[in-house]
Amino acid sequence: MSMLFSRKAFIPACLVVVGLFALFGSPMTFATGVLLLIGAVVAPAIVLALWKKPSRTVADVLHEAEASRSE
Repeated sequence: MSMLFSRKAFIPACLVVVGLFALFGSPMTFATGVLLLIGAVVAPAIVLALWKKPSRTVADVLHEAEASRSE
C-alpha cells in the first residue's frame, strides 16, 4: 500500500495549514482561537497514536519462508 506522505511530513503540514488559517482567516475571538489551537494539537496527536507501521509485503513473507526452509 502506497502512502501519500509519511507521519513526519504530516505534522508540519498540519501546523502550516492551521497557521495559514490563523494568519489569513477572519478576525478571531478567544473561543475560536482556542478551538483552532485544540485542532492543531489534537489532529497530530491522533495521527501519532493511531498510525500503524506498513504491513508486510508478500515478498517479505516469502523471504522469511525461504530463510526458514533453508535452515
